[in-house]
Amino acid sequence: MDHEEIYKLILNDELGWEHLITTIIKDEGMDPMDIDLIKIADRFAALISKINQIDFRFGGKFVYTAAILLKMKSDTVVDEILELNVKKQHEAQQRYIKAVPFDIAVTSKLPIFRSRKITLTELINTIREAMRYNTKQKINFELKLKEVKIEDRIRTLLLKLAKLFNAKELVLFSELVNKKNDRKEIIYTLLPLLFISNMNKVEISQSEPFEEIYIKSRVSS
Repeated sequence: MDHEEIYKLILNDELGWEHLITTIIKDEGMDPMDIDLIKIADRFAALISKINQIDFRFGGKFVYTAAILLKMKSDTVVDEILELNVKKQHEAQQRYIKAVPFDIAVTSKLPIFRSRKITLTELINTIREAMRYNTKQKINFELKLKEVKIEDRIRTLLLKLAKLFNAKELVLFSELVNKKNDRKEIIYTLLPLLFISNMNKVEISQSEPFEEIYIKSRVSS
């Protein structure tokens, strides 16, 4: 199904958000039992952004679904960053243990690595549950949103990136975070970065899960 056909079906209320996710999975050739959450979030957000430029009449549930997917994506990437930091610490610890000339009993617990892959059923049920929760907790949800001014964080991050890009072409995500294992700081850095990326001001890439995130400017100097 091409983009024009998808746009037409959505605007005519003939295609729900569940069917749009299923269509993306088919187009990407994914196994419904092992789908890539990050790919789906990116494709869904891109389609909704494109439709929003054409017509504002489509349902708010599509916008909210895109927001949920981006939040799930950011949580997944944050977990990968935290796990990468712990993994590096563990590897350093193991190198030290191997260098010790006698046996030492060392126990080290690592968190279970969470995968970015889930089933289609799990994804749809998670989004439906989030929608039901938001309906019940609408007032609390709105109050929580006011605590963090994303526009201010975007401006702050843009200024920080501009300074770094003046010195080099490629910036590492780890350079933007002061406390490497602070989940809150990582989230407050990653979310505005995703917005900046969707604004086509930067290009972000990651060679493998649990690896460094690379940031490149899209703004011509």
